Amino acid sequence: MIVKEHFDVIVVGADLAPLLASALLCKRGFRVLVVGAGERAADPVPAVTGELESPVARRILSELGIAQIIKRKERPVDPLFQIVTPRCRVSVPADPQRFLSEFAREMPREKEAARMFYADLDEALESIDGVLGSGAALPPRGFIERQRVRRLLSSSPFGLDGLGGRLLDVLADAPLLRSCVFTHVVPMSRLDRRQIAPVHAALIHGRAVRRQVAIDGGIRALSEILLQRITTSRGEAKLSDRLEEVVVRGGRVAQVKLAGQESATGCDFLVAGVEMSSIVPLLRRDGRRVDESPVQGRDLDTTAYLATMRLVLRDEVFPEPMARLVHVLFDEGKPPIEANLAVLERGSVEGGGEGLWVSFLVDGRRTREDPRTVDHVAARVRRRLCRVVPFIDDFVREVRGPLDGVRAEEREQDPARVLARHLKPVYHLPDPGPWGACGLGYSSRIRNLIVCSRQVLPGLGAEGPWMAAWGAAGLIAGRDPGKARWKSRMKRL
Repeated sequence: MIVKEHFDVIVVGADLAPLLASALLCKRGFRVLVVGAGERAADPVPAVTGELESPVARRILSELGIAQIIKRKERPVDPLFQIVTPRCRVSVPADPQRFLSEFAREMPREKEAARMFYADLDEALESIDGVLGSGAALPPRGFIERQRVRRLLSSSPFGLDGLGGRLLDVLADAPLLRSCVFTHVVPMSRLDRRQIAPVHAALIHGRAVRRQVAIDGGIRALSEILLQRITTSRGEAKLSDRLEEVVVRGGRVAQVKLAGQESATGCDFLVAGVEMSSIVPLLRRDGRRVDESPVQGRDLDTTAYLATMRLVLRDEVFPEPMARLVHVLFDEGKPPIEANLAVLERGSVEGGGEGLWVSFLVDGRRTREDPRTVDHVAARVRRRLCRVVPFIDDFVREVRGPLDGVRAEEREQDPARVLARHLKPVYHLPDPGPWGACGLGYSSRIRNLIVCSRQVLPGLGAEGPWMAAWGAAGLIAGRDPGKARWKSRMKRL
């Protein structure tokens, strides 16, 4: 096959992690091609987020020179979010002085437990930020880094496995407070709820109660800023294209073929920003499919999916005290999955009007066996929404389901790949590694195939993609430091 073009790095995927890694590599002197793999564009909901305050996010935004651009798109949020259960409705205010009084009002018998828990949470988050801000990569990328990470984590209150410390002990005698905390944490994590460790709860919940902002245009706006940085810095983006074949020679990816093109495109590195299950069927060696998985026997088990439906509403329907972000547990006596748990996010829709994005968890195995499970659970969640937003059905103008637009035959032929592309997988980790947060490593059996997707650090929730991007970009730059040195010399000229 004729190779007509060559890139230093080809990145597959248009999620946040691969776009961040692409922008970083372009900034460091690499010529990058982003192949979108035909993924659906993110909805432009004004995403309420707190991870922009993390040390890794600040470092990345500063290096890319877009920190001020992002800041101009930030809008303050107050209350930060709400938690609704059958026994309470807690609004988490932006003002720390009013924070504990809100919990004391809703759960007077547990106000002392709340005071102790949130005092410990502040200390825990400072400790976590100390580790994340140290520059050490998670998961560690080599022997020396493994030793450094081991020393850092062993000296933290949570220990190497993330299970240490006394943070969650106080919740044992505060069932209402515990229910509120995990109603918030479970859908924000990308881990099976039975693997959520104290360090994960501290990071996810602690970041959210400290500060959150709404980003105008949501994740799509951030993606567009990153794509602009990529295309103005020796990079190219073909988001509507997808890979058809990945040619492996001598244990390395030599070239790729895009669908609909006769010629191939060469590369020094291939970055998998999508599920590895989407990359493996494309691998070819000597014209034959490569049957073995390149991820060294660490395939992750998808135990659930986070699905999102969008409701477009005719008029202003939300009750006045309702926050922009609401976490709802409908029945405390049942597990927080499927129609028993929902995350509601308010925002404006394109063309005007109010929108409500409703996210919920569906069982992984049942959904792969029958993708219609997503639609069934969505209908059950809709029927329960009136408990939070009275008379909402009278105002719904349009409903967009999580799998709307996916052809029936596509769902039936390869449901696992369709679900991974349109929903957010929740993983069970066979060997969680440091802090119980690590899924796949960056490296694979194919020497220049680098993993940079939500499969790398599912335990860190929304901060996982930022850490994965930083780690993958650092690994590639470390293997080819000449590119970075060339960039530095060009800047001095």
